[in-house]
Amino acid sequence: MQPPHFSVTVWWVVAIAVTVFFLVFMVTLMPTPKGKRSVCVVPVAGAAYVVADAVAPGGSLDTSLPAYAVGLFAIPMMFVGHRKRVRWAALDGERNGEMPGNRKFGALMAVQVVVVVLTAYALGFWLIM
Repeated sequence: MQPPHFSVTVWWVVAIAVTVFFLVFMVTLMPTPKGKRSVCVVPVAGAAYVVADAVAPGGSLDTSLPAYAVGLFAIPMMFVGHRKRVRWAALDGERNGEMPGNRKFGALMAVQVVVVVLTAYALGFWLIM
């Protein structure tokens, strides 16, 4: 099955929409100003990747924009249904001066993260074929 081919303009619109979705979802998920600032760095890093890939020899916006959109969309999908747990882990980690680790998340969330990552990887690979 061939992936759909969208123009770079369409991918820009998708990337912008996904960025807005990511920021709205993740900023409201984080309970502290520090957490809110740190999640805002993710789209900036993704944009740096898109620019670097576009100017690199052999690079193209046809491949970097779909990868950016799928990757950025996958991050909030990992946390759907786990809002209280994620907020608690972020608060606890900030109070104790440590990163929230896996010990604060249950097995179902771990399975959800793995499924989302594998699905995003497969979808991204399919879209840039």
